[in-house]
Amino acid sequence: MNQQAIPVQSRGRYTNGLLTVIALLLGVAVLQNGSGQPVMPESASAAFAQPQRGSGTSKSVPTFNAAAQRKQIINELKVLQRSVASLEKKLSGGLKVTVTNLPRSDGASSGAKK
Repeated sequence: MNQQAIPVQSRGRYTNGLLTVIALLLGVAVLQNGSGQPVMPESASAAFAQPQRGSGTSKSVPTFNAAAQRKQIINELKVLQRSVASLEKKLSGGLKVTVTNLPRSDGASSGAKK
């Protein structure tokens, strides 16, 4: 362990200097904001905004309907089930594969002797 001893007085000055810099930076941040309230960008505040109820505008946000969403999911699952059944039917009849281009082999992977 090759540590150099720092005098206690130097450590105190370093800590005080560091705390002073932090305090100054915080003060500048508060002064830039003016009110001391946290700053939130417009896009972030819009993301957290709740739609106004009863506003009567044509661009109102549609309400969430869990039952309709479940029905849509069930319908999509039925379509998917029919598609998978069709694939299973095609595969159960067997496949005929014709190799038209065989890649060259170095013989090491097939275990063949040179």
